[in-house]
Amino acid sequence: MPANVPKEQIEQSIKQEFEKSLPDRVARHLQISSCAFAASAQFSTASLECSLLFRDGYFYACIALTQAIADSLARSLCHKNGWEPSRNLQTNVEKLCVRDVISDKAGKALVKIWEKRNDYYNLNPNLAPDRRALEDLAREKIRLLAEAEKEIY
Repeated sequence: MPANVPKEQIEQSIKQEFEKSLPDRVARHLQISSCAFAASAQFSTASLECSLLFRDGYFYACIALTQAIADSLARSLCHKNGWEPSRNLQTNVEKLCVRDVISDKAGKALVKIWEKRNDYYNLNPNLAPDRRALEDLAREKIRLLAEAEKEIY
């Protein structure tokens, strides 16, 4: 919108956009309402934001944030247990699993979240532009993050 658009017109435009998207937002909210994140988790605020991004249809952002949380969670656990984390998530997760800091189930969830990380981080052009596929992937990554957090916390 041009800079000189009246505030009321902007409000109306945003309201119409919201009302049009409301049924889809409610449907997405219901799809992930069973993915309760651990309230005591170190990254619980960011994890909740993943849910909000998904609900509101921001699938790229949701995917990227779940991947960032998975990486931060693994690195944080390495630090907390007295060793310097690798720059590689898989290496960190393997070390955490071998040392019984996290379960194999949590480790597998973190690694699965990390899949195609570079594609989404770099917004590679080979990513499918299909919104349904993006939605499915974002939903799956949220589910995996909730699963990992429940296992860890």
